Amino acid sequence: MFGFFKRRDEGVTPVAPGTPVDMVSFTSREVFAILGDVDACYFICNTTTMELLRPALVCPDEWRRRAVERLAPAGIVDDACNPCPELERLLEPLRERGVEITDGVVPRPRDRRDKRSFCLAATRGRATLVRSTGAGRNRTFLLSDAGPREQWWPAIASSAHVPSVTPALPPDRVYFLDSDPACENFSEALMKADADCLRAFAERWGADYGRLVGMSSRIAAAKTGQKETSYLYLLDATDGEVDYVRSKNFTMHKPIGGNLYAAEMAFFPFFGFAVTGWRSRRQGMSPDWFSNDDERRAATFGSIDWLGDGDLVAHLMSNPPFPEHLTTPWRPGVEG
Repeated sequence: MFGFFKRRDEGVTPVAPGTPVDMVSFTSREVFAILGDVDACYFICNTTTMELLRPALVCPDEWRRRAVERLAPAGIVDDACNPCPELERLLEPLRERGVEITDGVVPRPRDRRDKRSFCLAATRGRATLVRSTGAGRNRTFLLSDAGPREQWWPAIASSAHVPSVTPALPPDRVYFLDSDPACENFSEALMKADADCLRAFAERWGADYGRLVGMSSRIAAAKTGQKETSYLYLLDATDGEVDYVRSKNFTMHKPIGGNLYAAEMAFFPFFGFAVTGWRSRRQGMSPDWFSNDDERRAATFGSIDWLGDGDLVAHLMSNPPFPEHLTTPWRPGVEG
């Protein structure tokens, strides 16, 4: 039945028998062939790594044949391109949207480059760390078990080369609303130690002005390498609502709301300081709030944080509720 998979392709070099699954570099076409679709987080299979926008070039049968040719000799897939149990366990978190932590955003359809270097994808039972090398159509991907939640940050820090964080004690967090005039030019003021702007921010949101301006002064005076900003992004759709939209060749897993959570973190590793943007559903919002521009904007807030330790996964997954005390209750059609 699957005899056509066995035709020899001189352009394929088989993986050596005995090669551990987490040492195999997979191509996006191989992952698509094994999953039968794109990965839900679009880290491996997206428009920068595959010809998804050109249906005539999407050839699952040919990709399966080549995947079997390369991977079956090592027992990673069988002759029908079904994954071995170990690979299936690693692929499980990539089939549905759950928790996703990465160092960039999903590329837009016309982007030529995906700037992300890793993605940790997790469901309630499993977590897989995916790391990439190369660029564009030549990117390849390593999959490894990220273990239970308390091991996620060590896995990311050791394998994905995210900068380690110098703790800033005592830890503290101050919430703010970016839409407020007191936040105008805050990012620029932080980098330049603009005392007047920082004082207005501190007075409006209850921050310790002395500590804030002290941190800002250290950042402004630091050497170029010390003041560099790193970024992490979280989407937690474990209890969220996801819409499945079928395109011609693949399924789009579109987060639309429910108890979904999102965060974008800019941090200064050398100083243990972070500015984080959060999105959390507010009382009274519709089930599909995340796909509604007005509601998503009204659900957005921020925080400045002195990080007491270097576990940035714990920071991102702290999932604070919207600070309702900073504004008026949300109502449809009224910006809160």
